[in-house]
Amino acid sequence: VNFEKDWWTCEDPCVRVRRLGEMTGKPECNFEVEYRPLVVVSEPKEVRLTITSVELGDYHYTLVLTSEAAASERALQFKAALGSSHVQTFRFRNMVQGGPTTYKCVYGNPDAFEIPTTIEAEAAEDWEGRDVMVTISFEPIALGEVRDTLRVVSDVGGEFVCSLYGNGVAPRPQGPFLIANGATKNITFKNVFNEARDFSFVVDNPRFSVNVVSQKLDANKEIALTIKFEGPSGDGASEEFTSGKLYVSCPELKALPPWIYYLRGQNTQ
Repeated sequence: VNFEKDWWTCEDPCVRVRRLGEMTGKPECNFEVEYRPLVVVSEPKEVRLTITSVELGDYHYTLVLTSEAAASERALQFKAALGSSHVQTFRFRNMVQGGPTTYKCVYGNPDAFEIPTTIEAEAAEDWEGRDVMVTISFEPIALGEVRDTLRVVSDVGGEFVCSLYGNGVAPRPQGPFLIANGATKNITFKNVFNEARDFSFVVDNPRFSVNVVSQKLDANKEIALTIKFEGPSGDGASEEFTSGKLYVSCPELKALPPWIYYLRGQNTQ
């Protein structure tokens, strides 16, 4: 008796059938039936499996299929200072064959996480599927932890779930920014909050000056701060460099540590 692979069929593309071993000289042959649902099947549905042999004819079997939503087993951890971001990639496998599939990305906190609205997944080449990547950027707007859940959903490709854990930490010092004697340096500062805030700008060394003392910035807006360095003239410079710091603080948020920019003035021309 000869069972050829092309001679068994199933009405559901989520079912794969494989023959286990050869039937020659044996009274029976075993077949492995693998069910891999892509979407939730809450109500049991019946599909027909047909195994065909030239010598013995058709064998018909009824499969009763059902499935449940997958649990959220995957998680991504993010950590970034205010004013910076942390980017990671969430990977899932598209099992849909025959053409590209559009997945919708659903999540609840667009202020902290930046994720594409949709993802176009290329068609799977075979039963094993094709890897798809979603780029996730975490940019905190406050100190502390934030949690969210990403759901990547398609009517035909199913649903993939990932827990997102973000941790916003204090701004990290930046620099040093080298400034020649009598010259200026521009430093860009961004209001990372989702609402307008007042900011103050202070330098701790009188040889440095900043062009703005205070200013209100709209949400996610930037400002170019011009820092000028006036070093000692003539032979008055005993050191090659003069150090200083620029402090940027938000008076409304007194518990928030300031942004610190290290300045380095070059005394000699």
